[in-house]
Amino acid sequence: MPFEITDFETKRDQMTAFSANRAPELATSPLDWQGEQIAAQAQIMQSFESTAALAGADAVPTAESSPDGILRWADTIGLDAGKGPGIYGLKGPTAAAGATGQITGTGGITVLAGAKALAPNGVTVLLGANVTLSGTAPGTGQALGIFDVDGTQEGSLGPIGNLEAGTVLSWVTPPVGLDPTFTLVSRMQVLGNPEESTEQGLRRIQQKMQLPPKGGAPQDYGEWVEDARTPSGQPLHIKATAWRYPNYDGDGCPVVVVTLAGDGLGRVPTRLMLDQIERYVSGSVSEEGPRPISHSFRAIAPLMPEARQLTIRARVLPSKGSYEFDWKRGTTFYTVFNYVSGPPAVVTLNTIAPLDLKTSISAGLEPKLFIDTRLTTLLPVGPPVPVQAKIVAWIDVAGKTALTLENPLPPGWTPPTLTGNEEVFAGGPLVNPTAVSVLDKVNSLGPSKVSGLADPNQLFMWEDTLGVSSISTAIETTFDADGITKFVARVRANAITIAIGINPPLSQDVTASDSTVQGPELLRAGRILITD
Repeated sequence: MPFEITDFETKRDQMTAFSANRAPELATSPLDWQGEQIAAQAQIMQSFESTAALAGADAVPTAESSPDGILRWADTIGLDAGKGPGIYGLKGPTAAAGATGQITGTGGITVLAGAKALAPNGVTVLLGANVTLSGTAPGTGQALGIFDVDGTQEGSLGPIGNLEAGTVLSWVTPPVGLDPTFTLVSRMQVLGNPEESTEQGLRRIQQKMQLPPKGGAPQDYGEWVEDARTPSGQPLHIKATAWRYPNYDGDGCPVVVVTLAGDGLGRVPTRLMLDQIERYVSGSVSEEGPRPISHSFRAIAPLMPEARQLTIRARVLPSKGSYEFDWKRGTTFYTVFNYVSGPPAVVTLNTIAPLDLKTSISAGLEPKLFIDTRLTTLLPVGPPVPVQAKIVAWIDVAGKTALTLENPLPPGWTPPTLTGNEEVFAGGPLVNPTAVSVLDKVNSLGPSKVSGLADPNQLFMWEDTLGVSSISTAIETTFDADGITKFVARVRANAITIAIGINPPLSQDVTASDSTVQGPELLRAGRILITD
């Protein structure tokens, strides 16, 4: 029970009453000698009680503990700070990594690993590996490069480095012939995390105290996986999350599903990563691992079958006029009848475009569209959040409208494949941010728990189900840059559907599956459509 502290006025009133009872001949007003003595004693008692309360709050780590008390407890119980062996405390901020950028310039130019580029917010990124631009003609070369935040730059760690797709960066010292800027076609796959808060540290402390290391208990495997190190003792910096299944391969034979921060398949660790984790946990001929020799152990990737990717669609009402869709589809079903890659690219609709779209184009407002691009298998192709392109001209021919798109097309644009099943939707300012919120919700899910073999004592019993209500919440709590204004007033009634693979879309919650043969499934979004 917390130490109760009474306020100064209450203490003084209590002591005044005591004095008046025991020494009625002494005046106790604040201006009299006895009153002054009472006030001084009340202040001393207030100071003593505050110190005692602080000591009591820090005696056991709780939500009442001071930040310094949490740090002392973190050091006392050996809470790994993620900064190297023997360094305890709260975890520091981490650097974002893994964004893909479309590099352009003269064909044949090689950009060396470590080349620096500057984001609009001042963050510096580094090219991860040498990249040679395709082609030979000036101005026609292009290549994709992977970029990581420069973690040595002051102020670059944490969420500030979580650059989104569409961000335009400038080279610091570009080689001759290289275009001075390039655009990210995918956001950072490994997100930069802020410094661990005292609340987060407290949860780790309590977890470690409630479930202390036992040389092979489920919590040990989770900690070993997330804190895996090189033979020299340095952290691997895989930034993995360990989802524990203590007896998945039989009694005393744990399996840990390892996921990374990122989008979709970007959450799947490589075989090399899993090998490094298993080497650390199980040891090798040259080094000892922490795992008991009586146990078997596997670190596995989540199951993310292509045929089970999700198509999520939500119809919404914008919160104000400036967030409205660029044009209204109404009840007409618009698909791609024909596509000419150009340049410029031309999308021909299956019917006549709505009047408000043509009027907007003629007025030079450059309304946007996006396409639910599909393979011949009818599975989604391209990024989960489709890229929007501006429309600059239109013409009606034989009962169909041909729409000319901007040139060049935006990075990440995926051309339709003429299956006749690719819907065309209206773009607008709310489409991308709300779709990214839904994507983040999907990416927060853990692997399937339906086998019943997941560790019930995991620090957080994770979600393995994507619910219609959680999608609605993600959309309706997406704010503009001011952090106050919502993009969406509300999601339309009964207007959220989820399709599994090529199955029909339904208003349904979807739970990840687990047959225990191929391992637990992790849901992923193949396509997210925010429409009117």
